[in-house]
Amino acid sequence: MSIEKRVQHSTTWSAWKVFLSNLAQSYIDFFHWVKHLFFPISDTSEREKVYKKVLSPYGNFFRWFHRLLFPRRGTTTVLKVMFNIETLSAYFHNLRPSLIDRSLIESAKPFHLEGSTGYGVLLVHGYCSNPAEMRELGEVLNNEGYTVEAVLLKGHGTTVRDLTTTDFIDWYESVLQGYDKLSKTCSNISILGHSMGGTLSLLLAANRNVDAIISLCAPLDLGKLYHGLPIPILPAFSKFVSKWPKKKSHMKLHDEAGVEAYRASSLPGVVEMFDLMEVTREDLNKIEAPLFIVGAKYDYNVPLSNISLLEQVVKSKRVETFTATKSGHSVLFDKDKEEIFQKVVAFLESLKQNEEREEIDGEMK
Repeated sequence: MSIEKRVQHSTTWSAWKVFLSNLAQSYIDFFHWVKHLFFPISDTSEREKVYKKVLSPYGNFFRWFHRLLFPRRGTTTVLKVMFNIETLSAYFHNLRPSLIDRSLIESAKPFHLEGSTGYGVLLVHGYCSNPAEMRELGEVLNNEGYTVEAVLLKGHGTTVRDLTTTDFIDWYESVLQGYDKLSKTCSNISILGHSMGGTLSLLLAANRNVDAIISLCAPLDLGKLYHGLPIPILPAFSKFVSKWPKKKSHMKLHDEAGVEAYRASSLPGVVEMFDLMEVTREDLNKIEAPLFIVGAKYDYNVPLSNISLLEQVVKSKRVETFTATKSGHSVLFDKDKEEIFQKVVAFLESLKQNEEREEIDGEMK
């Protein structure tokens, strides 16, 4: 058995062990509860603990069922949020695209900022987000003379319904189009991506000529769970559950920054994102351009171990890393953003100075 298959087998078995363990424990708790019905516990506090432990899962179920039938005002039903109605709807709408409004969110449009030098920076946003998350950093770079091209990944900037019918090849092609556009006016191109945009940036750098890469919280290996779901079951699970709602706390920084990102993840898209990570990991050893890697201490989506994974595999002669100690995954909006912006500019400026110095040395020779 190959190493890849052994790892896959081990991961699948681990997920099943967790599931079977939880199932067995639920039966044990239930039988304890039945026992205490016939042989009551004299200690009131102990009895309350037993009943609460056994009944809490049922309480969660009834709360879910109540919300399914009687949603609170201003919210949507669990059925509409979770089950595959959106995916089916998307495919039917694709048969007659003229019948549905797929207008782009105004703030989500891709943008271009013309610079004063031949240096360009391609900006790639993250999963379920849009170019608006790159606007502030793009303006900082443009003020330093860089031409900035912020791409919009296919399936983003409209509705999550559109995201369910795209794949990582579509997203990569969106990045390629931005790269081709920028290369027409800039002789020096750097690429910067956040989250999944960072993964796409690394894949582009492995297969195209770029002068520098800046990776912000890019996922390459997320371990065994995705928001509590075992990763091995995601492909099958996504056939029945199309969307996974995001917590309000995860959207807080986006809302404060005025970025209209999707408020739910497309699970078929998440499966595609894991395929993207696998393909990118295989190509990392092709990367030779200077690399700046940023991670975040409180990033519960992308572990800091992804920094060392990336640092060890690439062949870049210059690799710099930075850990944002006060931030979570959304580093473009969080407490360390100013320091990150400064470090990004300093990294690019140092490369520019080195290139200019080499040109002068070449002329003198």
